[in-house]
Amino acid sequence: MRASHRVTWVPNPRSARPAERGFTAGVAPEAYRPAGELVGAAAEKVNRIVEATLHTKPEDATHWSTRTMAKAQGVSHASVARI
Repeated sequence: MRASHRVTWVPNPRSARPAERGFTAGVAPEAYRPAGELVGAAAEKVNRIVEATLHTKPEDATHWSTRTMAKAQGVSHASVARI
């Protein structure tokens, strides 16, 4: 290949990692929270479910199932299973 035909690689901004996109858009890397960290209402809901699991029993049962806990807490059974 001749020098005049060299191609310089330029990353596609749509395929860059989200942190890189944010950084290039002027958002400081510190603005990103670590993956999996819950904030606000989500963290409170998780704490309520964990506390209920550890310190209460359902009526007419010896332990919580994901579905009974979900119904008692007003969330889906899949959400309880993920916790």
